[in-house]
Amino acid sequence: MKNRSLAGNCGIAVFIIALVTVALAFGTPSWIVSDSRIRGNQLDRLGLWSHCFRSLPDPLDQYQRRFFVGCRWVYDPFTTGYDRILGYLLPGISGCIAVIVFACFGNTEGWMPGHPNNYFGWSFGLAVVGSVACIITAALFLTEANIQSKKRNRFKESQACFEMEHESKA
Repeated sequence: MKNRSLAGNCGIAVFIIALVTVALAFGTPSWIVSDSRIRGNQLDRLGLWSHCFRSLPDPLDQYQRRFFVGCRWVYDPFTTGYDRILGYLLPGISGCIAVIVFACFGNTEGWMPGHPNNYFGWSFGLAVVGSVACIITAALFLTEANIQSKKRNRFKESQACFEMEHESKA
């Protein structure tokens, strides 16, 4: 009775694929990558947890005296000034929501500097694959739960319906 069906086995396989792709996508800094052939780009690459700037002006400094350069972790406590632009850097942090928000707004003019020269990187592709795999996994596990529930009900019915054999000695 505890044997998994094909849906359960496929669900586990797709879950492992989803886990690996989502972990890689969320841990790498290449959701948006700037074209390296173009000089003067302000952005190098951007991920959910880290970002690399070439020369990004502080959007809150009206005199443009402060620039952000280099790669930093989003929550780095030793970098001054980044906490002021944190709202610009964090697009979303949860699976499908992050992918949808990033796909819609990640490379728009008001949100990313030099957006015509940027493109979605391989990390974003992995996030899309992982999010779709998570949805497929959920459907397969729901199917498996339904199959196991029906098996359990059939087993209970078969155990409850013992027919008494009537043997007459006449």
